[in-house]
Amino acid sequence: MKKIISIITLVLCSLTLNAQQKFDIDYYKKILNTTSNDQEKLEALDSLVNFTKEDETDEYVSFSKQFIDLTEKLELYDRMIARGTHLYGTIRNKQNQKEEADKLFDRLETHLSKAKDSSVIGKFYLRKAMNARDVDNEEAIALYTKAIQELSSKDSVQVADSYLYRGQCNDILGKYVEAIKDYENAGQYYEQLKDTAYFFRIQQNISIIYSRNGFTEKAAKIQNEVIENAVKAEDYGTAVGSLVNQAIDLGKQNKLDEQQKVLERALAFNLEKLNDDIWYDNYIRINLVKGFSTKKDKKNASIHLNRMIEREPETKNIIPLSQHNFAAKAYFERSFGNIDKAIGYFKKREELLEKMQSKEVLALTKRQLGELYEEKKDYNTAYTYYKDGTTVRDSIFNANKTNTFLFYQTLYETERKEKELIKKTSEVELLEQKNSTKQRVLVLSIAGISLLFLIVYLIRNRAYLKKTKQQQEEFSQQLLQSQEEERKRISKDLHDSLGQSLLLIKNKVILNDDKETGSIVNDAIEEVRSISRALHPFQLEELGLTKAIENVVNQLDESTDIFISSEVDNIQNVFESEQEVNIFRIVQESLNNIIKHANAQAARVEVIKEAKQVQIIIKDNGKGFDFSERYNDFKSLGLKTLKERTKLLNGSMKIDSEKNKGTTLAFTIPLAA
Repeated sequence: MKKIISIITLVLCSLTLNAQQKFDIDYYKKILNTTSNDQEKLEALDSLVNFTKEDETDEYVSFSKQFIDLTEKLELYDRMIARGTHLYGTIRNKQNQKEEADKLFDRLETHLSKAKDSSVIGKFYLRKAMNARDVDNEEAIALYTKAIQELSSKDSVQVADSYLYRGQCNDILGKYVEAIKDYENAGQYYEQLKDTAYFFRIQQNISIIYSRNGFTEKAAKIQNEVIENAVKAEDYGTAVGSLVNQAIDLGKQNKLDEQQKVLERALAFNLEKLNDDIWYDNYIRINLVKGFSTKKDKKNASIHLNRMIEREPETKNIIPLSQHNFAAKAYFERSFGNIDKAIGYFKKREELLEKMQSKEVLALTKRQLGELYEEKKDYNTAYTYYKDGTTVRDSIFNANKTNTFLFYQTLYETERKEKELIKKTSEVELLEQKNSTKQRVLVLSIAGISLLFLIVYLIRNRAYLKKTKQQQEEFSQQLLQSQEEERKRISKDLHDSLGQSLLLIKNKVILNDDKETGSIVNDAIEEVRSISRALHPFQLEELGLTKAIENVVNQLDESTDIFISSEVDNIQNVFESEQEVNIFRIVQESLNNIIKHANAQAARVEVIKEAKQVQIIIKDNGKGFDFSERYNDFKSLGLKTLKERTKLLNGSMKIDSEKNKGTTLAFTIPLAA
């Protein structure tokens, strides 16, 4: 009875508050429309903006614009800029009116020098920097610096964000020392704010820099924890995506029974919690059809294939899902001996993949067609498809000459100077024919000495450049290594000292039967453990390289909006431990670049073990870039460390990217003889 009375009271209070707010809005609207006093209008507009800002409706935008006009008229520039900075985000992001938002920003900036409140100025620079970073990271760094200088101690959230985003810009530009300093400053602020999510994000960013500079980091198992935590948080989309990726990994290991259980769990979540979402349903069922077909379980394969066919009216205009339908039919027909039907479906899939420009899957489909024609003993057609598949695959590996650009540039200059010198020497020799032997010897001696000095100079210059580069790399590694050791020490102290102390406290609290305090202490223990794991994670030595790659793919798939699929061959104990670290970091850094820069909806990771080499292929369907336009700006692509790490593995790295057509990174790593 008391519970019912409480609910009724809450409902009545809510209704009363809503009625009061409507009364207040009408009251201030009346003042706004009747008074001629600017100060009264300003206060009325201020109240109306505050009443409507939570929903950010058109009414809120209208009141805000009137407020800005009036404060500009009254020369109240601090209030004008503060309101305009907030309104900018609403117009640009909520209403999707970029041009109008930019005009508002230009208008605010004309009065920036007249503002007196440094906090207002700092927040303006922070907002401007966030826009600039999409175009020019150097400009964004300068603006973030201004924001940090202007923001006051009460703006700790904005200061932390400014350090974080400036660190990301420095990171992108390869300024690792500056980036680490910014990340550490941001981390201190977030730690004080008890914002653990952003604090761990900082640790992740620093770990990316470690990976770029050749340091070993180990992370704990996360795949099952991610699924468990997502379910607890009722984030079923994340849970389903992770389960599908987990199932794909099981399929690659031919653990079809385990794969079936995982997919059935994902299917149950999608049906019960996600209203049978068509995308998740399609991705789940194609794997079920493929798995049951591989097991020759025609009954169950038919059940899921028929469901996909039933939903074709929903998927026919969605190319990624339509090609899945054709693939499911092809797998089914092939497994049960209908080769001609399988060929027909694979060809239809091939057409859609051509439209999608999905080169990896297209190459796979052409290979499958080649296999089917080979089964039919139509060797000419089979050869054509095998050849086409190889051509598509090779097209992914565009030559990336950036790794040796500096060397060839120096070599070119050397050859050019030598040719010029030889030409001049030849001219001198022609003249010497008309002169005395003494003159000929003198000129040749001068030419020889000049050539010798030039060669010595070039050799010394090349050695100097090589030594300087090596010293820079050693310095960077020493700096990061010392920081890693310090973090390792702190992690150990947290676990061994503070963690043990907290456990003792917890035991005493339990003895005193103080449940509330016990809960608080338990939360503190968990937080200390989380911080300890973040400072010094464990993964490669515990799980091995293959599982570590699978886990990082699944972790990023679960923690981002990007759907990341993978196909990883077993490369356990194939490489030395130091090589395994470099390979793991190549995958991790490539995926993080996709998350930060690609604006992609989906990505795929393939690790293919061959007889003499391992190939790693990472692609996305993001915005891409014109590599020819940015050839001389290689560092800004965030790929410098990938290049260096690949070089350490005696491998090669190739890039295929076009604007608005996604990017593919391909790494070829030789196996030890």
